[in-house]
Amino acid sequence: MIRKVCASTGVAFVLASVLTACQAAPPEVSVADTQEVNYEGLQTVPSRRFNVAQVRPDTDFGQYSRLVLRTPELAYRTPDRSRGEFPLNQAQKDRFRDLLVASFEKEFARLKRLEVTDADGPETLALSVRVQDIAVSAEAGPAGRVGRAAAMLETTANAVIVIELSDSQSNETLARAVDAGAASGGALRTPEGELRSRFEASERVVEQWAAKARAGLENLLAERG
Repeated sequence: MIRKVCASTGVAFVLASVLTACQAAPPEVSVADTQEVNYEGLQTVPSRRFNVAQVRPDTDFGQYSRLVLRTPELAYRTPDRSRGEFPLNQAQKDRFRDLLVASFEKEFARLKRLEVTDADGPETLALSVRVQDIAVSAEAGPAGRVGRAAAMLETTANAVIVIELSDSQSNETLARAVDAGAASGGALRTPEGELRSRFEASERVVEQWAAKARAGLENLLAERG
């Protein structure tokens, strides 16, 4: 069972900038650049599943027998109206969070080498999931629509997921994976101007994230356990 924890424990990246009196501000660090920026001693390793994968060298994952799933964190980008982005309402955000929780709980129930538990403790890993930079944009659909169909819009949702594995007692980060995802869908503009969107594809994206996270963890246990 995923349980609620303090938001500060699930922060995926700490991108610190060191300034001196004679230095100009450094350029903004992007997701791709994080392969070269590491303040925690993690080593970037090859991955066929994720855009970025990092592991703490010499970690013995064989000492762990249990896994606790942290409550996911969601961070939404402030919508840029000039780019057709629009905010989601609370019901839509809650639905996405519930989908994320259900997908990860279902997938990690299939783990063979670790027992999923709901409490921190010795020999227990913690898995934290943060979906950040979530943005939803809409544009007019095919021309020639009339009536209700004329109010339909083509929508796209983009996000970056950061998955961290840590020691549940010390909170030391042991591994991290970063991946980007996108889902397409449709939206209907109501007479009041509200956009009501549906993203059937988002379920597949979230399920793929959960499956890749489980497979990645099982490979890590097999290689370094």
